[in-house]
Amino acid sequence: MNHSRHPLVLAVIPLLLTALLAAGCGDDDGEPIVTGEGEIPSSFPSDFPLPDGARIGSTLVNRPQHYSEFVVAVPLGLDDTVRFFQFALVERGYVVDSLEGSVTLVTIEYSRGDLTGEINLTGQGNTATQGAIRINRS
Repeated sequence: MNHSRHPLVLAVIPLLLTALLAAGCGDDDGEPIVTGEGEIPSSFPSDFPLPDGARIGSTLVNRPQHYSEFVVAVPLGLDDTVRFFQFALVERGYVVDSLEGSVTLVTIEYSRGDLTGEINLTGQGNTATQGAIRINRS
């Protein structure tokens, strides 16, 4: 039995793998679920507020479920980060629907028009906060 592969098949397999991996990059390529890193997904409103110095981590756009989210590192303590979002969201026309939490974890629910969202913040000492920010569109 001959176990050798046809040269064309061997050449096409790496191209297919590259195409599949590239399908997960960016959020404007029409794919139903897209991951990324380092930039707020374009599905977020362009005026969505972030504190100065915030760094975007991993991102996710889930078109079938109508939500997008990203992880952010903020160079402020938890209290200052919560205050920033409370005021900056309202300044941009969002409604803060709920704010709940503890000394180390705060959840802010917000809305504007057909958009609802949630910001989950975890304090990392006095000078850093980690967050996960999500929007849902109805």
